[in-house]
Amino acid sequence: MSTRKLFAILLLAVLLVITLGPTQTGQAQDGVGVVDQANVVSVSLYNSIQYLSPIGQSFIPALPGLDTIELWTEDFTWNNGYGVDLYINIREGNIYGPILGTSHTLSLPDNFHGITHFAFPSLVSLRPGKLYVMEVVAVNGDNWILLYNWSVGSQGGPNDTYPHGNWILKGQEYPGNDLWFQEGLASTVPQSTAYCRNNLWTSLTHPDGKRFKNMGDCIQYTKSGK
Repeated sequence: MSTRKLFAILLLAVLLVITLGPTQTGQAQDGVGVVDQANVVSVSLYNSIQYLSPIGQSFIPALPGLDTIELWTEDFTWNNGYGVDLYINIREGNIYGPILGTSHTLSLPDNFHGITHFAFPSLVSLRPGKLYVMEVVAVNGDNWILLYNWSVGSQGGPNDTYPHGNWILKGQEYPGNDLWFQEGLASTVPQSTAYCRNNLWTSLTHPDGKRFKNMGDCIQYTKSGK
């Protein structure tokens, strides 16, 4: 094994040890009306978004689009008067790939911990079966000193709990662990004609729960409300 590779492994081991925390169970909230991909597990590992960026999770969607993502995030140091501003980029192929969509920036207060809902301004079009990455970005806020900043939660390994992607630290995918996450559509009701294309309409309904007959029926609803 090369010296560089050994050093990288030892560095990762140190980072993992110092970010271990008490196990917490994150239950899915109602912020995702149509769940596509998800890894809703007990959270026992917390990694600094600022220190370990680019940081995120790769995934392979079954639906042709998303407009919402939930993650578990947590303040490393409580009562220091600092919150954080976070957003998510959806990237194609890997964490350095083209940005397909960016969520609204979310402001979180000091001491926050729990399920964090990121909404996108419009539908992000995806191709089912292709690899994408949700990259978590801290704009500003809590200090950038290790253990005095903001974290994103994962199940902690050593085995994968999400089979279609990996946890990403410092731009590198690491098998054996996955972030707590779920992605999909915020509502079961289409928000624009974009939601009716590429067979996405088959996953959506009228407000009363009635299924759409076809794409045209879905488009008609988005234009007329009927």
